[in-house]
Amino acid sequence: MKNYTEEQLKALEAWEWVNALKENPELADKCDKWAELDSWDWCNLLSEQPQLVARCDKVNGWMKFTSEDWCEFLSNHPKLADKCDKKNGWAEFNSGDWVELISNQQQFADWCDKMNG
Repeated sequence: MKNYTEEQLKALEAWEWVNALKENPELADKCDKWAELDSWDWCNLLSEQPQLVARCDKVNGWMKFTSEDWCEFLSNHPKLADKCDKKNGWAEFNSGDWVELISNQQQFADWCDKMNG
């Protein structure tokens, strides 16, 4: 755990916040860069700190996710599939995405069938 001064926190770029929050999720209320996080940042952060999912909801970070992002994310956090469903992320999946996701999480085979994947 790293200690940051207020000045250091104010100077952090969005990607630096990801690293800081992965180690120190208690700093979430001090972060002012949520809207600047891209899909990779969100996947990276939520893979280690899934309790920060509400922050992604608040800034609509899910809209930045590609099908590849969804595959990686849902492979690790299948219980958050409703986020993909709400954003119609399934529609962007190609056959390779489905193969990757189902190989990691077989319960998504039904979604593949439903979306004609």
